[in-house]
Amino acid sequence: MINHIVRCFPYYLILLVVLIVGDGLITNAVVSSGYGIEGSVLLSPLVGTALLATKCAGATIVAVMLSQWYYSKTRIAGFVLNTGLILYGLLFIWNAGIFYIEESVL
Repeated sequence: MINHIVRCFPYYLILLVVLIVGDGLITNAVVSSGYGIEGSVLLSPLVGTALLATKCAGATIVAVMLSQWYYSKTRIAGFVLNTGLILYGLLFIWNAGIFYIEESVL
């Protein structure tokens, strides 16, 4: 299992950054159209103005931290990366589903 994480780590890291930025794009679209709200108290004032920039900055910080952990703490970095991929993947699917329902059904 560790060898798979070591080999695919950079690709998983890129996927995590894409999921975080994609979540920001979809959240902006859903909230701007009035079909939903931002659940995070810290990010709700930023919707429509600086949400995407904040998501990009956060994703960059996470990617740099995980890539530094990659060499010294491979197991921890792999666990954090896999957990982030699962959680952001579920969040992305949830937000994409809301966006699809609002555009096609409503």
